[in-house]
Amino acid sequence: MRTAREVLAPEQADRGGPSRQARATELKMLAAGFVVSVAAIAFEVWTSTTQPRELSTALVTMLLTVLVLSGLWIALWALASRVAFGESRWVRHAATVFVTYAALAAASLGAEVLNGALGWHVPSSVTGPVLVGVAAAVALSCHLVNASPMRAPIAVAISVAIPAVILSAMLWMQARSENRSPSHIADRDRIVPPALVLRRGLSLDDFAVTLADLKARADARRVVVEKEDPSPGDDESD
Repeated sequence: MRTAREVLAPEQADRGGPSRQARATELKMLAAGFVVSVAAIAFEVWTSTTQPRELSTALVTMLLTVLVLSGLWIALWALASRVAFGESRWVRHAATVFVTYAALAAASLGAEVLNGALGWHVPSSVTGPVLVGVAAAVALSCHLVNASPMRAPIAVAISVAIPAVILSAMLWMQARSENRSPSHIADRDRIVPPALVLRRGLSLDDFAVTLADLKARADARRVVVEKEDPSPGDDESD
């Protein structure tokens, strides 16, 4: 018997297994992400391998490495989901990994083509880490939401904060190293087919002026570096 003073706890939503339709959608996303990821890996290996006879070896090595690392990563998050909710949700975690990787590969290729076609001259050392940081934040958000009991806003905030801090530190150290190097010349241009070039680069006169300015900038950097870190020979007295 229950008296009128005894209050029942509010009902909570049952976070049970996904429905058949949701499961089918996750499987389709996993299949599409896996196919695009394999194609992106094959394209990357094909364009970066200098020796044609080493292409098959490099491709198999890269595929095995990616599959092993992604398998360990998926198993780790599946175990966390199993502990937190009683189900592994490995399909969802696998779809997160491969869809994110496929989107990152497509975005990186598109950014390089647009950078060269539109003449933005954004260094690849900046666009690459930024895209990786965004992809890591998205993937980590999906993993935490599906593998931890924390609320979604908190999981997203943590997922964004961790890559942002790491990315900021990396970019700051990289910029500091480049500014202190007298011989550093930023590689801002990518070779793209002429048909894709929508805005041309500098004229010949502007290019000559920029080229002549390289020595002055290198000398200025060298002076700053020597003031901050003099060579041992300068400290020795005759």
